[in-house]
Amino acid sequence: MNHADERIVAAVQHFNTAQWREALLQFEAVWVETRDVELKILIQLSNVMLQLHLGYVMSPRKLIARSCTLLDHATGSTGIDLVALRDALELLATHVPAEDTDLLDVRTLPRIVLRWYDGSS
Repeated sequence: MNHADERIVAAVQHFNTAQWREALLQFEAVWVETRDVELKILIQLSNVMLQLHLGYVMSPRKLIARSCTLLDHATGSTGIDLVALRDALELLATHVPAEDTDLLDVRTLPRIVLRWYDGSS
């Protein structure tokens, strides 16, 4: 599997245009067939973005931590730049309140964009 898979390309396009539910469903459709760890990370990240924009913080905080751990097992199979993905997850983690009672202003969230690995990272 690589980024030539049209479903992954479509999912990335959905994600990068803030259509996180559509991205999640597309990534999940491929994951069901492959059980690829990177797709699981991308599913979790899509879910994180969707939940954060709905005002939830507890689940996103946990999903970010799990995704960072899963990245240690990623192989580059999707074609996504894994260094940029880790950087994005770590940046996002700094914007998620530590407590559920803290309010989240979604306007302060960084814009997360999935990038294709180009060999230079």
